Amino acid sequence: MIDVIIDTLLDCLKSIPIIFLAYLIVEYISKKTGNEFNRNLGGKKGPLFGSLLGAIPQCGLSAMASNFYSYRIITLGTLFSVYLSTSDEAFIIMLAHPDRILDLVIVFASKIILGMLFGFIIDAIFRKQELKKMSEYEIVFGCGCGDNLILTAVQKSGRILLYLLVASFLVNTGVYLIGEENITAFITSNVFIQPLVAPLIGLIPSCAPSIILTELFLSGAISYSGIIGGLLTSAGVGTLVLFKYNKKDQKQNIFILLGLYGIGVLVAFVIEGIMLLF
Repeated sequence: MIDVIIDTLLDCLKSIPIIFLAYLIVEYISKKTGNEFNRNLGGKKGPLFGSLLGAIPQCGLSAMASNFYSYRIITLGTLFSVYLSTSDEAFIIMLAHPDRILDLVIVFASKIILGMLFGFIIDAIFRKQELKKMSEYEIVFGCGCGDNLILTAVQKSGRILLYLLVASFLVNTGVYLIGEENITAFITSNVFIQPLVAPLIGLIPSCAPSIILTELFLSGAISYSGIIGGLLTSAGVGTLVLFKYNKKDQKQNIFILLGLYGIGVLVAFVIEGIMLLF
């Protein structure tokens, strides 16, 4: 159980710099340019930047994206692009295996491209509804701290990190009680259902799924369909933050979660089909 506490603390500590910096930058630019900056973040190029930012091996970015979407600063497509390209621990683990660099390039290039693709598709489908929702939100940054940007960023970061600390501990405890070996057995029990199972495991809002999936892929226990499908849905703690802060539309949160899983399964089955053909 001590390992659970240590892992939870380490995960949250790693998120502190990126979350604080992101809030600080947004606060600064927002005060300089006003509400126009907030609307520009939700522009047509959002999924492009979202997928590139999400690929940075840091799960704090998916948490930030969820928080921004709850205020409708970014579009639904941009949120999906961040989730789908989020790297979490997987990138670092694969980078530690120089002999698997080609696999690393294939997996993460696929995540970035698919993040962009589905982000643009989702925005094209839901853009009118999203723009309407964004217009209904009056984005107001600040915490009553005056012009002290650092204090504002510290307060906002502190709130989200406190929530992540508690939520991550509960999730990590659940993974500990279930047992990583049991999760591994579930994924590898039947190669033909991996496209369904791997994305399901990836949905667990923790760093553990990306670690388990990557280690299984490196050992040869799961194929490209399993690793890509699983990592596409592995949005770190982003979905936890979404359910916490997007309280106005919990039905939409469920829709997003199901949509994320659907994309992971679809891509996994397509890859599996291509592999069978060749």
